[in-house]
Amino acid sequence: MIATRAKVSKRDLYAMFPTKASMLVACITSRSQKMGMPEGLAEPEDRQMLAATLGAFAANFLAETLHPDVIGMYRLAIAEAVRSPEVATLLAEARQANRVILHDLFVRAQAKGLLPSGDTAEMVRQYFALTSEDLILSLLLGSETPSRGEIERRAARSAVEFLLIHPPPGAAT
Repeated sequence: MIATRAKVSKRDLYAMFPTKASMLVACITSRSQKMGMPEGLAEPEDRQMLAATLGAFAANFLAETLHPDVIGMYRLAIAEAVRSPEVATLLAEARQANRVILHDLFVRAQAKGLLPSGDTAEMVRQYFALTSEDLILSLLLGSETPSRGEIERRAARSAVEFLLIHPPPGAAT
C-alpha cells in the first residue's frame, strides 16, 4: 500500500528503507521538521506580538501534529517502540526540539519584560498543556480531526490563556 501510494515499486521502496523502522524514522524526521515555528514571524516586541507568535506556533504545531497521517504514524511508532527503541528516541527528540523553540522564545520574552521571570521549562510545559490538552490521545483513540478553524481558535485561545497566567513583570495580579 505504501509503495502504491508513493508511486514507486516495492523493490525501490525496500532499497530506500530496508526495515519498517527505518521507514518510520524517515517519516518522523520529515514531519517533525514541519512542526516548528512558522517562518517569517517578526520577533515579538510587545505582548500582542507575543500572543500572535504563540498562536502561530500553536496553530502550526497542532495542524501538523493532528494530521491524520501523523496520528497514524504515532500509532505505528507506539506499536514499534519496544522492538525499535530508535523510534521512541526520535519521537522524544522531535518533542524536545519544539520545547527548545518555545524555551528560547520565552527567555527572549523575559529579557524584554514581556513575561515574568521564572522557570521557562515549566512555562513550556504549561503552554503545551494549554495547547494540546488531550487532543492527541483523543485522536489516537479515534476522535475526529479538528478543522483548521478549530485549530486556529484553540491556538489563539491557548496563547491568551498562557499570557493571563503569566502577566508582565510589575502588572497587578
